[in-house]
Amino acid sequence: MPTQAPRSPGTPPVCGSAVLSVATTRGLVWPATADRHRTLAEQCHTESVSGVTTAKIREWATALPEVTEKQHHLFKVPVWQVRGRTFLGMGRDESTAVFCIPEESANAAAAADPANAAAVRRQNAQRSFLGLEVRLAEVPAERLEAWVREAWATQAPKTVVKQHEQAP
Repeated sequence: MPTQAPRSPGTPPVCGSAVLSVATTRGLVWPATADRHRTLAEQCHTESVSGVTTAKIREWATALPEVTEKQHHLFKVPVWQVRGRTFLGMGRDESTAVFCIPEESANAAAAADPANAAAVRRQNAQRSFLGLEVRLAEVPAERLEAWVREAWATQAPKTVVKQHEQAP
């Protein structure tokens, strides 16, 4: 079972209203952002090496059926929901995102690229799995887009997923 690693101050990723902690066997901890007081508009235009910004994540997420965007009540970053269920949230400095995908998928992705991805859990709840935290700058855009779709399909009602898959 992975051990919980402490987070750097000021950088807990979010998924819904939960504060997340990283769970890896390597104790992966990402550095805190020096500029935590940027406006939401400034944060949305921060571009990663792979070219993926919060605006691109938003574009992919909102293209899916029944998606709404909200601002995290504590960290003031975007989170996306389908019928009230969070499937994707940006990390506090928006250099990471948390995809609410199945635990098996998250563990496989984290094992394949442990430097840039980690399975995450609620703090103080080792059995409460939430998803996959990914460094946006280091992962190809195509893979990020696939995780957006996978997270949506995991959290969306199965009838909505089926209708979307059957649409022309």
